[in-house]
Amino acid sequence: MRKLLMSTLITLSLGLFNTSFAQPPAGSRPMGPGMKGGPKMEKKEQLSPEERAQKMTDKMAEELQLNAAQKEKIYQINLSAAQKNEVQLQQMEAAKAEMKQIQQSRMTEIEKLLSEEQLAILKKQREERQAQMQQKREQMREKYQERTREK
Repeated sequence: MRKLLMSTLITLSLGLFNTSFAQPPAGSRPMGPGMKGGPKMEKKEQLSPEERAQKMTDKMAEELQLNAAQKEKIYQINLSAAQKNEVQLQQMEAAKAEMKQIQQSRMTEIEKLLSEEQLAILKKQREERQAQMQQKREQMREKYQERTREK
């Protein structure tokens, strides 16, 4: 009975742990440098919504040869979108921090319940999973770099 209970507990805890590695939501960006486990990059200075709108507008003006009136109207559209996106980015950062705290709390509680042997197994499984994820990230990064070189 004790073995059954322990194996059930391990299975449940691993099942809960695995949910933290679920696939990213549809439409998310591919893994690239700077992502967790990827090559470390200097954090870029965050552009203000106005700067992002100007940058997008300048690029469009160059590529599409916009006249002054078109450029001004497109800037206003880009600015509106960038301001709305800024709110969403801030909400996502707050949600990300909260989810990280929940995950840490959950793992702390689970670790309190496990024996030293179970903790060693869990740690080994985490390390294996992280190595697999790192390998997948590197493969995705290589594919991404190949596609960008082709363009």
